Amino acid sequence: MKLQYFIGILLIIVVAGCKNNGDKNVAGEWKVVEFRMTLDGKENISTTKNLTDAGAVWDLNFGKDGKFRQDFNMGNPEMKMQTEAGTWKSTTDSLFIKLAVEKTDIDLEYAYSISNDTLKLTIEYVPKKNRIVSKFVRK
Repeated sequence: MKLQYFIGILLIIVVAGCKNNGDKNVAGEWKVVEFRMTLDGKENISTTKNLTDAGAVWDLNFGKDGKFRQDFNMGNPEMKMQTEAGTWKSTTDSLFIKLAVEKTDIDLEYAYSISNDTLKLTIEYVPKKNRIVSKFVRK
């Protein structure tokens, strides 16, 4: 009886700990393979082929220590490489990234999921119903 009680409590602690810590499978390096942007109801989709043909880069690095870095060239028309750094943490379905960009802190909250080693990030700007959905695979 005591053993069953102990195993039951241990199982509850493990399950609760997993829920609170988020998905540590996010840690690692990822590269963009799909980018969907909906602005004012109009959707634009960039597939792996489109991104490769354009020379687009958006790499994410989620350190196990909570440090975050992204290297990308999709933020400007000249496709000039940029790097931004900060921190990250996750819950079971939300990913929080804090960036330090030109002396300004930017807080981003993504809904996320991981399936078949593909990381899907979704961010929405509710007042205008704008949405960005990005998919990444491990590097």
